[in-house]
Amino acid sequence: MKFREFLQLDEALSSDIVVGVLTIPKGEIEIEPVNSKCVLKWKVMGSRAWLGRWELRNRFVELWGKRISKEGYLVITSQSERDQLQNIYNCVAKLRQLVEAALMKTQERVPTKPTEGSQKKRLEDKERRQRLKQQRNRIFGVE
Repeated sequence: MKFREFLQLDEALSSDIVVGVLTIPKGEIEIEPVNSKCVLKWKVMGSRAWLGRWELRNRFVELWGKRISKEGYLVITSQSERDQLQNIYNCVAKLRQLVEAALMKTQERVPTKPTEGSQKKRLEDKERRQRLKQQRNRIFGVE
């Protein structure tokens, strides 16, 4: 399943997108403030995208639950570009990455038995270490 099938772009863009003034440190007075910061708030629990896909929502919340506010919003910010539209695109791209990570199914590891050769090598290494330690305890010249 792809992001396009899961979450339509219009729903992402119809989320609360707050555009604000980029904050500038006090020492940098020469820089002109730019209205390019973008904050995207997506209501995770109330989204239409989860209809019939509750296990995906649970996996999304399990992965990114720390980033979801108490009100149920996932807040994504972007202020890396000086262009406002580019920052909006970056926010949607970040949302896309988070959703696609939740859509990916992880394969469970199938435990395998150690091979006969690896078992033999392990036992030989143990014997070698045992002999080495026994040699350290010997006092030379005393029998």
